[in-house]
Amino acid sequence: MRLVRSVVVVLCLSACAPSSGTGRALHPGSGLDVGFTRASYTFAMTANEGGYTGGIDPAAGTLDATVTVKDGGRTLTIHTLGAGGRYFARLTGTPLPDVEGVWFAVDASRLSVDGSLGISVTKDPTGIRGLVAAVTSVQSRGGGVWRGTADLRKVTNWGPVTRSRIAQLGDAARVTHFEAAVDAAGRMTSMRVWVPGDVVTATYANFGARVPVTAPSGARPLPDSFYALLNL
Repeated sequence: MRLVRSVVVVLCLSACAPSSGTGRALHPGSGLDVGFTRASYTFAMTANEGGYTGGIDPAAGTLDATVTVKDGGRTLTIHTLGAGGRYFARLTGTPLPDVEGVWFAVDASRLSVDGSLGISVTKDPTGIRGLVAAVTSVQSRGGGVWRGTADLRKVTNWGPVTRSRIAQLGDAARVTHFEAAVDAAGRMTSMRVWVPGDVVTATYANFGARVPVTAPSGARPLPDSFYALLNL
């Protein structure tokens, strides 16, 4: 069923899980990983399948992220909150009355795919650090713009491009073109990746801004069946 497939896409929409190796900078001294691990920021991600927006404060341990996917005339949305090591998710736009609009408490220890629902042990909800680690070539185009290639085979996910999709791409995943932009402080502000059949774009802003989160009261445990979907 298309709706079931869309729910799976929404639940699993996440960015790259950490790959082996250390994230590399797009140009000498940029220190991209520092910008994404020590400071808070907001993000917005778009792809054919939908959008992913939010903010994270790695130091404070807060996360506020929303994934939206359209399936025909229906819009499915998952809102994830993280505070103090606890995570919560709410689904809207589903045909399931027992699920619709209900806050669920998520047991992060049961998530085997890092980045599901934006929950990441590396506090990297869009997976930009994993993607940067997969960069194989890069050239400056001036004005803070950099273009190059990345080997998607070295990452688990980039946006809605899952492990199975990467496997289907075969050799096409080995040389994937991208364009990135950095600000005057060397912090990445955008990353666009031309995946065969899709263009996945992420933008970053508001570095250092607070990301206040209040844990919802009365959250119910996330049903076991959802963990099976999240761990695909």
